Amino acid sequence: MTTTDRVNIHNPPEHAGLQLMQASFRARSFARHSHDGYGIGVIEQGALGFYYRGENVVAPAGQINTVNPDEVHTGQPASEQGWTYRMFYCSPPFLQQMAADVAGKPVPLPMFTSGVIEDDQMAHMVRLTHVSLMDETTPRLERESLLLSLFAGLFTRHTYAPPAMVRAGNEPNRIARVIDYLETHFAEEVDVDT
Repeated sequence: MTTTDRVNIHNPPEHAGLQLMQASFRARSFARHSHDGYGIGVIEQGALGFYYRGENVVAPAGQINTVNPDEVHTGQPASEQGWTYRMFYCSPPFLQQMAADVAGKPVPLPMFTSGVIEDDQMAHMVRLTHVSLMDETTPRLERESLLLSLFAGLFTRHTYAPPAMVRAGNEPNRIARVIDYLETHFAEEVDVDT
């Protein structure tokens, strides 16, 4: 890394198989390589160029970049200022569990359709969720809710054979019980499973 590069890595203790990275690279280039897991990020500044699935692509600021497991890719600046981004690195078991949680049942491992995704709403969600997970003062229920919402959106909009989401029914009694529970336990760290 050069003196202009900056990398911050965080491993959320409640999410095995998930690593967060916030980084800025001005002139750094990454040779062809692959990962055992998934990479999902949002470009905050500049532009990231990378070779992916046989072509050179560019993810400018405001767009999402993804990499499926074992897909060979590179990484290099595609602008004079380099690129700043926030990345989620997810193990296949972590993403498998997220997909099952979204579908309400076991489903095949999702695969992203493109290395660069232009979707302003999802790019905002990637950034918002990343910021929230990096800040452990954010309540756990909020962090976990954002994470599930993020992956529900990514899976249903940007994967091959997206899992069907569990349909919400008319659940006034269950909702009332959840509200009562949260009001009673408002000072505690409540998680989504609870």
